[in-house]
Amino acid sequence: MMELMVSCVFSEILRYMRSTGTAHYFSFLLNTSDYRILRMDEDHDRMYVGSKDYILSLDLHDINREPLIIHWPVSPQRKTECVLSGKDTNGECGNFIRLIESWNRTHLYVCGTGAYNPVCTYVNRGRKPMTAMHLQMPQTRGRTSRAAEPETVFDETGLQEYVFHLEPGKEDSGKGKCPYDPKLNSVSALINGELYAGVYIDFMGTDSAIFRTLGKNAVMRTDQYNSRWLNDPSFVHVHLIPDSNEKNDDKLYFFFREKSSEMGQSPKSQSRIGRICLNDDGGHCCLVNKWSTFLKARLICSVPGADGIETHFDELIRFQWPCPMSPTPYYKTTCKPSVHPQHPGSPNVGLQVCVYAAPVISRLIGPSDVGKWWVMIMLEFIAVARIKRADLGSRTQPLNTYKHVWLIISGEDVYTGSWRGDVYIQPTQDTKNPVIYGVFSVSGSVFKGSAVCVYSMADIRMVFNGPFAHKEGPNYQWVAYTGKIPYPRPGTCPGGTFTPNMKSTKDYPDEVINFMRNHPTMYNAVYPVHKRPLVVRTNVDYEFTTITVDQVTAADGNYEVLFLGTDRGTVQKVIVLPRDDLQTEELVLEEVEVFRVPTPITTMKISSKRQQLYVASAVGVTHLALHRCDVYGEACADCCLARDPYCAWDGKSCSRYSASQKRRSRRQDVKYGNPIRQCRGYNSNPNKNTLETGQYGVEGSSTFLECQARSPHAAIKWHLHRDNSDRRREVRTDGRILKTDQGLLLRSLQSSDSGIYVCTATEKNFKHTLVKLHLVVLTNQAVNNILVETGRPAVSPLQSSAWTPSAGQYKDLLTILSQPEMGLINQYCQDYWQYGDPLTGVIKAKDLKELKEQKKPRNRRHHGDEEET
Repeated sequence: MMELMVSCVFSEILRYMRSTGTAHYFSFLLNTSDYRILRMDEDHDRMYVGSKDYILSLDLHDINREPLIIHWPVSPQRKTECVLSGKDTNGECGNFIRLIESWNRTHLYVCGTGAYNPVCTYVNRGRKPMTAMHLQMPQTRGRTSRAAEPETVFDETGLQEYVFHLEPGKEDSGKGKCPYDPKLNSVSALINGELYAGVYIDFMGTDSAIFRTLGKNAVMRTDQYNSRWLNDPSFVHVHLIPDSNEKNDDKLYFFFREKSSEMGQSPKSQSRIGRICLNDDGGHCCLVNKWSTFLKARLICSVPGADGIETHFDELIRFQWPCPMSPTPYYKTTCKPSVHPQHPGSPNVGLQVCVYAAPVISRLIGPSDVGKWWVMIMLEFIAVARIKRADLGSRTQPLNTYKHVWLIISGEDVYTGSWRGDVYIQPTQDTKNPVIYGVFSVSGSVFKGSAVCVYSMADIRMVFNGPFAHKEGPNYQWVAYTGKIPYPRPGTCPGGTFTPNMKSTKDYPDEVINFMRNHPTMYNAVYPVHKRPLVVRTNVDYEFTTITVDQVTAADGNYEVLFLGTDRGTVQKVIVLPRDDLQTEELVLEEVEVFRVPTPITTMKISSKRQQLYVASAVGVTHLALHRCDVYGEACADCCLARDPYCAWDGKSCSRYSASQKRRSRRQDVKYGNPIRQCRGYNSNPNKNTLETGQYGVEGSSTFLECQARSPHAAIKWHLHRDNSDRRREVRTDGRILKTDQGLLLRSLQSSDSGIYVCTATEKNFKHTLVKLHLVVLTNQAVNNILVETGRPAVSPLQSSAWTPSAGQYKDLLTILSQPEMGLINQYCQDYWQYGDPLTGVIKAKDLKELKEQKKPRNRRHHGDEEET
């Protein structure tokens, strides 16, 4: 009964969130999964979503308004062949849509995995005038047929209808365009009728390539099975960025992660940025039909430490300590020195790592402590720098390339890892210099975190114009190439600014092509702006998965608002403000749960035109407003303290900021959030406007006083003014009184708990009264007198001293209240409140049916050949 009560309470919260319009879900039930927003078309007001066996065309205004749906499954024969090859029926043997590109104004080019047999086709998405027959046909909703029926729209020329269906007879092979395995990431860009894709092109998932298909030019790809070019990559993003005003200099940039070839046999993964020229035709004798301008460089996202050692966020670390934790607060020193099998005579072998204090390792690490904490462990790792295959430099200059540690203890590898992340390209007025945002993660049993790094195209071009990586010396180490570089410089586009007389890469000398084939990697790495991350999260129970950015104009300047999706299904709205000490201040404006069930967010898209954020995950698609100014309260101070660049106080309410508003009435201070300076004359004494409410409790029972700050940065304090006292004191927590983020919980109420409770929030030296509540505690005798007067039996002393839950059990109850799974019986609660118990009618109907059956005469018949239905 308690679980049902909690579920109904939580369903009330969900119902409130839906009524406030926080998020709008795509509510049509399809037997599909793995939703991905693959294309936004604001000219047609449509959003194209790919999923398993389905292609969706959704209205950007309302994703539930007349969705157009194409069902594109594989044939039963193909699915059977996929299952017989050992693949999973549901997770692999389906047509997972991975590519939707705009072919022209009326058609899309779409590709899917095709149950391990990639296939592509064209989709007609145009409009046509409605005929008289169509005008007489009734309109329906939620089509799930192979050819979605049209939707009526109004146009300047009159009534028209959307057309959304597969073009018959246009299917072709998706090899080199779409992966076989739906679990492998791929990226694509359709430019001038040619499709560029980073993809695995074989059934086993071992042949990775950057491909160019379609169009009139020859098919191009990276050098096959050459680990110097691509080494087990996972593609993240692709984007066209011009290098100059000359079109022949245009380059396509790929973002991916791969196993590092610089680290020998180490499994460590690194993030990369690679590029190719759009007009690359390959070599004449060498690299025929293969890229002859492909270069790549390393992307670094790290927190610099005090001693120069960096904590890198461009890999996912799985760290396993070889020592068991003892009951005491320290790790036992039980590990024995070991010898690397390839370096048995190394003098630096023999490291005792099990000497760290457990509180130091397990404590919550803030962004400013990350570098220092990593130094404590890394200084021990430096002792084995000569026996691992990673480059840790020397003691005077540690970490020449990367912090990867190959630590051997008892003959086992302790350190392994891989990297994952997301990339967003923020356009600027100068199309040649967009801002690049990257999401990076690192995770392990000791350290876990995410970070956002920002890169400039000036730094990226500097690295690609710098030295090439080259192996030489007795140890065959990676060094900067210092020899003669052939002309034209490898990686230069033909017919561009520096090669106007060479119209094709086939005109390049053989020495240029050979140098390019053996030196695709740049020696220097690309570091983020200011050499540190923009946003850092450490030791939290989530990781960033996606990012998108919106540029907002406020009263005191322009701001980049970051929307960060997490693996628990939430979106964080973050801005980073510059400070006077040349540092930055990260400000989380809000965090919204966009899905009822915690699930990793896969893709996000912003529509600045409609001020909406569109979010997709494996379970569905939703959209929410970029700003919700009304949630910041009805006072000028609350609106100012929110520091949301979207919102400003207009003299009456907190509303969407507009540069066209009169300057005298709007109040906004994003950089400092000073309500005392901004809100003079508006709610100057907010305590007077706080209404006092009453609440009753019974002696020996429990009660909850609700108070929740609108700002996550405000400090909450409770004060109590007892009825028989003139003094007001701060409420202290103990085993009987618990403070939560939602309010104050009082257990085993006493008569002394009666009084006026005041909840205040303090932020930026501004104190604001949120709640003023008069609590009256009724004695057991008073309750019994009321029961006797109303004709009800009085409560016995035994009943009044019933079992009282412990503090730990109350914490469990609050945990249950915060679980999204509690919304699964939301529909039951709503039906119960509206119609009564929904099971009652079912039971009565069943009893009535049984009664009628008993009255019927029984005829004995034999149905031996019939089956039960």
